[in-house]
Amino acid sequence: MISAASLLLIILAYVGLLYVVAALDISAESGGDANLIAEVTA
Repeated sequence: MISAASLLLIILAYVGLLYVVAALDISAESGGDANLIAEVTA
């Protein structure tokens, strides 16, 4: 079974990756911070 620590690291890495991809996608478009906040809170 996967330990809690490694599971947490995997989740954090996955969320971090999604955050970076969303930030790059939004920065390529117009809108900026408002869209980023909407993406993160969704």
